[in-house]
Amino acid sequence: MTEKSEETLEKLIEFSKAGFGFTNQFHLQILLGAYCKATQSNDWPTNDDEWLDMGFASTDLAQELKVNGPIGLLYIFFLADQYSSVLQEMLSVCRYFSYEVFNVCKSFIVETIRFVKKKGLHPVFKSNDDPVLLTFAFCTGMLIKWFKLMTQNQDFDESYKQVTKDAEKDPMRFLNLASKHSE
Repeated sequence: MTEKSEETLEKLIEFSKAGFGFTNQFHLQILLGAYCKATQSNDWPTNDDEWLDMGFASTDLAQELKVNGPIGLLYIFFLADQYSSVLQEMLSVCRYFSYEVFNVCKSFIVETIRFVKKKGLHPVFKSNDDPVLLTFAFCTGMLIKWFKLMTQNQDFDESYKQVTKDAEKDPMRFLNLASKHSE
């Protein structure tokens, strides 16, 4: 990895620790961007229930974004932009399988950041790779695998444990899975 890539990953790790600030313009831009990308809307929701359309569990945004909100929103934005069919499929069946898309995405991006901290993705980086895109793609590979397992066995926790365990053993497998689904 290049020194610049290391610095970029450090910034991503620091960003993942940030709490959401409703007075922070950047956070509000990420929130609006994620909402617009996920729902294919052009503006803020006209009523609170529309926040549910992007995968929130409730309309209490302060609670939803309290822990890992900015990194979760950034990841939702990435997913909606680069893997919109994956996100749309998850959103279309989330109520049937009783999970909240935003919370699932936050869980996987936080797990991915933990893996990055341990330098678990370093062996798959090439000098010309964008470390943020590669990190998010890896996370997407885990999310895709989790979704497939979870819809088959309907066990959120067991599927999550299996995917995170497998991802640590073979990160390239999850990058390849994500690349098969990119748009």
